[in-house]
This record gives sequence, C-alpha cells and structure tokens, in this order.
Amino acid sequence: MKTLAIQAQSHYRDNNHVVVFVHDVDQEKQTVTYSPVGYSWEITTAQIIFRSRFFRFVI
Repeated sequence: MKTLAIQAQSHYRDNNHVVVFVHDVDQEKQTVTYSPVGYSWEITTAQIIFRSRFFRFVI
C-alpha cells in the first residue's frame, strides 16, 4: 500500500471543513507542524494522526 507524502507549505482540511496550513514535515521524527488558517499558533502531531484526519485541499 502506497502512502501519499504530506507536503509542507500546502493547505489541508478535515471533515468539519477546518482548513490548516502545513508549515513543516519532519521525516526523521515522523511529525507534522501546522496551524489553522487565520491563527498564529502551531500544532505538532504524528504524521499517522494527521493523515487520518486531513486531506489535501487546493484554495
């Protein structure tokens, strides 16, 4: 099974239509740093959790 790479500097959204901007993807630690659009704070989570909640979204 092929997994799609999470792309930094891209927008993603969840099933509740919350749009987030991915700042950084750390392959070594398997983490993603992102923030909801319009907010300045950042969230870091595991890539596997991010993949299960968000999908790529083109604005």
